Amino acid sequence: FQSAKSFLNRCMSKQVTEERLVIFLKTQKLVQDWIEDVLKLKLKGPLHQELRNGVILCHLMNEIEEQSIPRLPDSSCHDFKLRENISIFLFALEEYGVPSYKLFLVNDLWQNNNIVAVVECLAELARVAESKGFRVILKPITSFTGTVPNLDGETKKAYKEMLSRLKDKPKAVSK
Repeated sequence: FQSAKSFLNRCMSKQVTEERLVIFLKTQKLVQDWIEDVLKLKLKGPLHQELRNGVILCHLMNEIEEQSIPRLPDSSCHDFKLRENISIFLFALEEYGVPSYKLFLVNDLWQNNNIVAVVECLAELARVAESKGFRVILKPITSFTGTVPNLDGETKKAYKEMLSRLKDKPKAVSK
């Protein structure tokens, strides 16, 4: 009985509030604005579609740290090459100093399995870049002046589920 109660408490602690969902939606828009500011371009479609082939991500990383991705990809490649673009970007992030627990998985973006993990990873990249003196900073949530999209019940449930799966910073092991 005690272990069932403990399990239930852990599950309840991972429930995501409406406020946390709104914060994520604002973060998503601010991350998109940051990418557009860094690359001096306007993304036309939904964020996951614009980033899916990895090309924009690789250009973003090279803008932040020159030559972090020595050979920039082309978007006219085969699927395996496009997936590889995402992998190369993720490797460059880790080399740059983004903590591994903040990285998303290739399929989080490629198959649109977890856009929340992608956005949170990009927000962390912006924070790391700012700490290293990068010229374009991610605006704080308090500066958000737009409106958040009104999500239907299924979409809201999916976002909350993705938010509940975000990894926390690993705890230090004490000796």
